[in-house]
Amino acid sequence: MSSFVPPVPHHRARSLVSRGRALALLALVASALFLLPAGAARADDAGPPPVDSWALTPTGTDPNQPGARPTFSYDLDPGATVNDSLTVWNYGSTQLNFHLYATDAYNTQAGGFDLIPSEQKPKDAGSWVTLEQDFVTLPPTSKVQLNFTIRVPANAAPGDHTAGIVAASETPAVNSEGKHVILDRRVGSRLYLRVNGPAKPALVVENVASDYHPSINPLSGSLDVTYTVRNTGNVRLGARQRVAVSDVFGGVAEASPAPLPELLPGNAVTITRHFDDIAATFRLSTDVTVTPFAPQATGGGADAAELVRASSTVHTWAIPWLLIVLLVLFVTAILWARRRSRLRDPNPAVGTSAMTEAA
Repeated sequence: MSSFVPPVPHHRARSLVSRGRALALLALVASALFLLPAGAARADDAGPPPVDSWALTPTGTDPNQPGARPTFSYDLDPGATVNDSLTVWNYGSTQLNFHLYATDAYNTQAGGFDLIPSEQKPKDAGSWVTLEQDFVTLPPTSKVQLNFTIRVPANAAPGDHTAGIVAASETPAVNSEGKHVILDRRVGSRLYLRVNGPAKPALVVENVASDYHPSINPLSGSLDVTYTVRNTGNVRLGARQRVAVSDVFGGVAEASPAPLPELLPGNAVTITRHFDDIAATFRLSTDVTVTPFAPQATGGGADAAELVRASSTVHTWAIPWLLIVLLVLFVTAILWARRRSRLRDPNPAVGTSAMTEAA
């Protein structure tokens, strides 16, 4: 472990930041791809954390600056072993204790990238990582470089396996009730590992459902469409989305929700899309189409020639009940008026003919 003059975090506005420090900070922001929030804190209503700043990055060519590698990324054969190193940086003015560990990644319901809780044991790529040290203490404005080893099981399935290496620090804080609590804050870098073998990119659209909401005006109802995009293949995929609504007369609405940047193998994301001004034309069809693409992050991905679009269709009734009720009332009123007219005025032509014959 060696001392250095680190870049100053952006939230320390009181300090003067030199140009060199600012550039290093930009490199740090680019390399630390995810920051797990204080949701792991021991108190959910904890107040603002102390002014601390740290990072865990892949070790770069310049030991005094955050590395140029944005992630840990590897292509390995089953049974292979690789050695690499990481650097933990303490940019703050206080000594910090870190718990270092690797764990598995997953997609949140919103499609984001996250890691399983620290108390949950990893079962995939996170369990393949062995760190040189699990705990480390860093004085202010210092760093440490640590080695680690990845051992791929001989029976590892081909495809992408995703994890993260984390530096967690417990920090005292005060919650909104004035009580002293401990915040468990985590920061780290993603780990993408492709086990060589047949790549099978595949997305499916499932559980498509649509719910029509009529209004007083039969031309201005609304429609809620819910569907799930699932990665049933063995490689990471992004997905562009398209939702199209049509009725018996043709297309009536279309939307392109934000692309899913990265869906991990075996993971799924559920999306809901709302449409306004949908006329009640008895029968609506909703087509959901997802077009896969290779994620921008390094490592993994799939050949564009292998990517196949997935789609699914659902139908729903859009009955203009108010219009039907009004129509029924209108027809009933006409029939009632005709019947009443006949009761008041018997057919005069029939009566005249009978009198003529009698004469």
